[in-house]
Amino acid sequence: MLRWIPSFLPFCLWSVLAQVPDRSLRFEVASVKRAVPQAPSVGMGGGPGTPDPGRLTVTNMQLSSIILYAYNVRSFQLSGPAWLDGERFDIVAKVPAGTTRKQSQVMLQNLLAERFKLVVHKESKEALFYALVIGRGGVRMRESPDNEGNAKQEASAGPAALGKERSPERSAERAARAGMMMGFSGNSLRIQCSRMGTAELAQILSENLDRMVVDQTGLTALYDFTLEYSPEGLAGPAERGQENGSGPTIFSALQDQLGLKLESRKGPVDLIVVDSIEKDPTEN
Repeated sequence: MLRWIPSFLPFCLWSVLAQVPDRSLRFEVASVKRAVPQAPSVGMGGGPGTPDPGRLTVTNMQLSSIILYAYNVRSFQLSGPAWLDGERFDIVAKVPAGTTRKQSQVMLQNLLAERFKLVVHKESKEALFYALVIGRGGVRMRESPDNEGNAKQEASAGPAALGKERSPERSAERAARAGMMMGFSGNSLRIQCSRMGTAELAQILSENLDRMVVDQTGLTALYDFTLEYSPEGLAGPAERGQENGSGPTIFSALQDQLGLKLESRKGPVDLIVVDSIEKDPTEN
């Protein structure tokens, strides 16, 4: 039985860490406290772009996950002490009216710096990444009927090499047109997308794999497609792509269902390095 789960993806393909934080951006008020041990719920809700834009709520989240959200990076881009995964906190913050998602992330950066004395720096290192390319036999996705105005003039917007990203404005425009539903059908994970480009698909894949995925297809159209694969063994090498008995791997599913391929490559990847941070936040 298919159980659909709506997903609102952060399609912000620019990186907050690439910009100097504005120290004047702050929440109106914010409460930070340790999570109750073995609390039943975990997650983040509210804030800009949600039905409750004036209130950001973090519940029982690892400190490492809070840092990842604040700096808009994924787990393989964060270098810090191992205890960050073991410390969990609740945060309730009042967000000023008119705040954008980008600004709310900077506010969270400033809150972490103030309450946890967090100090970070950015660096780049050679690391493995996946290049999303066109597979053998060509693309098997269907172009979206609502495909006007996205192709020729955006040809230069898609990253042709690691480090080149769409502008925030173009990403926001495409995100407004895109839609995604995610759910399980038996033991397989099913992702159904509409009006989505390959750059946005690469972002989704990055969230589910052990390394960054960079769109190098050269495709500029928007597509409607369904991707179904077994969530087991997501960290396995793309070169192997073996079936595991529960369904196709993400690597073989991309080739067989979408006509795309993940190739393992090496290049510079941006990291956030934690220089110092305190385990206990200052009092509210």
